[in-house]
Amino acid sequence: QWLATPDHALAEAVNGEVFRDDTGLLTERRRRLTEMPEDALRKRLAGRLLLMGQSGQYNYGRCLKHGEEGAAMLALADFVRAAAGAIYLLNRRHAPYYKWLLRGMDALPLLSDMRPALEYLLTGENDESGRATKQGVAEDICAAVVRELKRQGLTDGDWDYLEPHAFEIMRRIENQQIRAMHVMEG
Repeated sequence: QWLATPDHALAEAVNGEVFRDDTGLLTERRRRLTEMPEDALRKRLAGRLLLMGQSGQYNYGRCLKHGEEGAAMLALADFVRAAAGAIYLLNRRHAPYYKWLLRGMDALPLLSDMRPALEYLLTGENDESGRATKQGVAEDICAAVVRELKRQGLTDGDWDYLEPHAFEIMRRIENQQIRAMHVMEG
């Protein structure tokens, strides 16, 4: 069920002020929803990392090389959404609906400083120099995420590309059923 429920729905269920909870039942349920099981978190994180690698590290540049400006921007948009989702997961938080995704990063203790870079990828110039800068910014974001993955002991590989990190995290999932799922499933 953890993998079938969208992040934004979980975020909605645990956010906001509770004005009255005489029995404590609501507070207890919200607490349990904030504590995603480690295997489910790793599974979701692996999917975000794989998408970051595919869209930002590989497909963005490839689309530009083929003159597909629109497709390149779609790749960056996918990268930004996946990167923000990974950052929320590294903070052990559920990512909110896309309208609040970047703004909500300000409250995160880890990697919140990536917000301006993520926004730049969506709003910065797309001329020749802007494209090269965007590729570098995406790589910088990936490097920061890898440092945090290592700091948390989620991976210990020295790869720059995120795909091997995603599969390393998948290998570390203890639940055999979750580990056997496709990395992008759930």
